[in-house]
Amino acid sequence: MSKTQELTSERLREALEYEPESGVFTWRHRMDAKPQWNARHAGRRAGSIGSDGYRRITIDDVKHKASRLAFLYMKGAHPPDEVDHTDGQRDDDRWANLNSATHRQNMANRQVHRSNKLGIKGVCWYRLTGKYEAKISAEGKIGTSDTSPILPTPSPPGTEPQPSFMANSRGHRSILTIRPFRFG
Repeated sequence: MSKTQELTSERLREALEYEPESGVFTWRHRMDAKPQWNARHAGRRAGSIGSDGYRRITIDDVKHKASRLAFLYMKGAHPPDEVDHTDGQRDDDRWANLNSATHRQNMANRQVHRSNKLGIKGVCWYRLTGKYEAKISAEGKIGTSDTSPILPTPSPPGTEPQPSFMANSRGHRSILTIRPFRFG
């Protein structure tokens, strides 16, 4: 059993107070701690934000993501898989913003990468062909589509396929394909 799984909801509640509306964890006054610890930490916000954007809190010499601690605090058990931040903000640990998700669901909800100049998930410039290419993964298979032109150009009705759109869980529309995907 990992150290993360050893943390119980009882121990978490002894160490921290969680405010579900704000997503803030604060340190409780500890009877087992030195007076200096309580003077420095009790009543103050717990943890710090790492370079990856997630808030982590150290309890009993083990670092934990605050989002996972929120699940343990509210449900009394560790989340089964991963925790997804509905709004995509990694440090927003409000209870209403957290969902239990599989790895696949969590990856589908990722933001558009900062190097993506189009701002469309799954579409990138393919240098070898000099065209844009859309990629989508479904059940372990990767599909690709030539997306040139990425948006339909004016043409006689019925001669140019229209792009199909799909809304992700955050309600953003993304162009998936103009031509049928080839899986393989």
